[in-house]
Amino acid sequence: MVRIPIKGPPPFNMVAVVHTRLPGLVTPADGNIRRLQIRGIPTALRVRGFDPGADPALHEARSSSAPSVRMLQASDDGDFLVACDATGQHQPMPGSGLTTCFDDDGRWLLDADTANMADGVIWACAVEVTSWVMFHEPAAVAGAPQPAPSAAEEGSSLATQARLLVNHYRDYLTRPGADFVQAGRELSQLSGQLAAAHLPRDAVAPQQMATDALAAFQPPEGGATEHVIALAEARHNLLVRLFESGMDAQAAPLAEPALSGYRTYAEREGADLFRVQRDFAEFVKPLLAIGLADAALVAQRGALSVLQRMVPSAGGELEHEISLAEARHNLVARLLDVQLVAEARPTAAATIRAYQDYAARPGADVERAVRNLRELASVVLTPAQLTDLAAQADDAADSLQLRG
Repeated sequence: MVRIPIKGPPPFNMVAVVHTRLPGLVTPADGNIRRLQIRGIPTALRVRGFDPGADPALHEARSSSAPSVRMLQASDDGDFLVACDATGQHQPMPGSGLTTCFDDDGRWLLDADTANMADGVIWACAVEVTSWVMFHEPAAVAGAPQPAPSAAEEGSSLATQARLLVNHYRDYLTRPGADFVQAGRELSQLSGQLAAAHLPRDAVAPQQMATDALAAFQPPEGGATEHVIALAEARHNLLVRLFESGMDAQAAPLAEPALSGYRTYAEREGADLFRVQRDFAEFVKPLLAIGLADAALVAQRGALSVLQRMVPSAGGELEHEISLAEARHNLVARLLDVQLVAEARPTAAATIRAYQDYAARPGADVERAVRNLRELASVVLTPAQLTDLAAQADDAADSLQLRG
């Protein structure tokens, strides 16, 4: 990408030449022409100092784009077509949350309308779009260091490939016999990869598609149980992705249906209790992060309830016992978050006894029990003014240390 300062008609003061690669275009090899409209492709151009709340006139751009096929491999004696019928700056759709061709990070977005056809051949191709873009960039503060490339700018290639994959999945899910559960799982994995690459906004779209697809899917007989947990996990992950993107208001309504799905699954015959217990436990932290203390309490109750039903494997009895004590420990904290002191008191007393019983077993990790008792006293009970129980927890820890 090349940036060129200019004195253009107001408000334009910058021109950029941007190359955007659209790799991995694929189509079923059935001889039919298929259209693929790809909207909001992220590019390497990011406006420095972009303010999404500024005068909309400052977010206008003028551009010209030309696509070209940069790579094409195909087997012999086959017909194929690769066409980009239109490419240009993004035209926002109603309800998309965008009003210009820039996203909230100041990244310039492209739209492409493509057509592809292959007739019984094995092939792959990559298209590159070259764009001239005239835009406004706020003046840098005098003496300020040049900003480092953002994760959004550095990750534009990954984000572009992800947008293409999402479009391919959208096409796949319209086909008879599509495996919605597997597609949902793969879309969730793609979302996780984007989140790990510090592209939280790009991570939302594949997770939203996974959730919507699973919600609309009617599973065949025998597949309902897996569908229930897959949909609950998709909603769980979408809540996390929305929270990471700063969209708490959109995230909050997902909590109850996700929890309901976990509860329903846990009661099904053949349910994987280890899986749903882990899901319940992992859901607590994001629920707390967006201020849903009541929902976090429901999740912690679910984690403890499932754990109580689980039968430990041979040799895993000690770990199961300490895990139960720690689940009760966390339940005390969640009860106190919502001021349920009357229930928290007996639960805390039972937790202290559980740590003591565990530490008395041969082979127990006494240091772990002591550490947990200290944390229960100082982090959970003392701030809630339950000083008598905090003293009991500290006394139990002292006793275990002396015994050890």
